[in-house]
Amino acid sequence: MEQSADAGTILITESTRALAGHLIETDEQLPISVKGVAEPVSVYQLNNVRPASESPTIAIRKPLVGRKSELAQFQGLVKICLESKSGQTVFVRGEAGIGKSRLVEEMAILAQQSGFNGHKALVLGFGTGKGQGAIPSLVRSLLGIAQGSGKRERESVLEKAETEDFVEQDNRVFLNDLLDLAQPSELRILYDAMEQQTRKEGKLTSVVELLTKLASRKPVLIVIEDLHWADNVTLDYLARLAAAVVDCPALMVLTSRVEGDPLDKTWRAQISESPI
Repeated sequence: MEQSADAGTILITESTRALAGHLIETDEQLPISVKGVAEPVSVYQLNNVRPASESPTIAIRKPLVGRKSELAQFQGLVKICLESKSGQTVFVRGEAGIGKSRLVEEMAILAQQSGFNGHKALVLGFGTGKGQGAIPSLVRSLLGIAQGSGKRERESVLEKAETEDFVEQDNRVFLNDLLDLAQPSELRILYDAMEQQTRKEGKLTSVVELLTKLASRKPVLIVIEDLHWADNVTLDYLARLAAAVVDCPALMVLTSRVEGDPLDKTWRAQISESPI
């Protein structure tokens, strides 16, 4: 595809376009002949990549067919969460291309219509490292930091969150790490002296406390997609969040392919009796 594209353009195959789903905008091009392939290949020119946090109402182009029972079940969970101020985790699992993301988009709309603030992150299987990026992306979303923002903007938002009591002062050092911010000199000495397990526990606690504080003011929906790419660190965060949503008006929706589903007995033991 790279060799076939004109200068300054990107061509992708139909299968890549299908995997990207609503996250990209494309224009269909004339089929091209590819060496080693008998029939001409359908290709698309990539025009735009939407941020993962974009509102699903913008991305949806086709009506959802079926899934009425699943949506009714989720609507019931939304109602119970609002009434009891207690949430749970929803796990959407299926083969690639079966429509998991499309179903979750509808779930997000139902939650937003009921007054939930929605936050979304993707677990990536490529880039800086397999499974990395979902939790920092989620933290940015919870704090209202736009993806791609500069360090000054991230620092400003974090300072404001601390002033408005969304962030505990003791958690600042851990959130600096999650937001890829340089530690002030006094915090750098403290952070460097910590053992690795202390740092990990501090970051886990910081994310949970941020969620619970936000949920105390307005119900929260968290969506994490593509768990089949998740590493152990990401799964530890999700286990802690799954246990936390039980104690506040928040719902967490997770998606995974059947092959590579990481929510095994060990993971489920971490969330204790939290409903999933």
